[in-house]
Amino acid sequence: MKTLIFGSFIFGFALFGPNLALFGQDNAGVLVTGNFNQSFKLYGLKTDLTAGRGITPGAELIVKPRSRVSLGIGFKKLEFNENRFTVVSVADKFNYISNGKTVTVNMPGTVFASYNSTQTGSANAVLGTVYFNFTKNKPVQPFVGVGGGVGFLKEKFSTSYFVHPLFFEKTGFTYNLGGNRTLSYTVPVVTGKVGVNIYPAKHVIIRVAGGYLNGGFAEFGAGLVF
Repeated sequence: MKTLIFGSFIFGFALFGPNLALFGQDNAGVLVTGNFNQSFKLYGLKTDLTAGRGITPGAELIVKPRSRVSLGIGFKKLEFNENRFTVVSVADKFNYISNGKTVTVNMPGTVFASYNSTQTGSANAVLGTVYFNFTKNKPVQPFVGVGGGVGFLKEKFSTSYFVHPLFFEKTGFTYNLGGNRTLSYTVPVVTGKVGVNIYPAKHVIIRVAGGYLNGGFAEFGAGLVF
């Protein structure tokens, strides 16, 4: 995954780098961003994962940041909320066979067999964005941007089991549901945003933006232009 992300930025430099000298001052910019996702829809995938509400990191290489049209190649990290659930298989009482007879063990309030499962997920998104800037070479630069890319999702499940010693002794019961597992998917990512770039100094850029990234999101960033 790291190789793919690094390769995307190298591809961006290879694609646009030879022509940067034609664009004048501030040919490119590099932003480090913090992203807050209100939601994140996993298109084409049925899952209980929901977007985490914390701040997640990102980065973007921008070509011609001060011109009328800019191009961005970016990376965003996404975290999903942890889901936990408990399933009680046997409680209060159970039956077993002894000497050909059915024996009932009655212990109200006792859990004899259960399991706990935890579901977590994270994704790394690589996307390209085209920006239309309402001003050129100004200290304040409103913009709109649209783009898309792909998200590489890892969904992890971990499960722990409990079997009461007495229940195991009398019945030999065990679970056969499997242990920890990780599933990998690719999902489409689309974005549309509005915001403003601020240039407080010659080679410094600050960004505030919001819009859609498979769901509502806000973005804050800072970086350098050169």
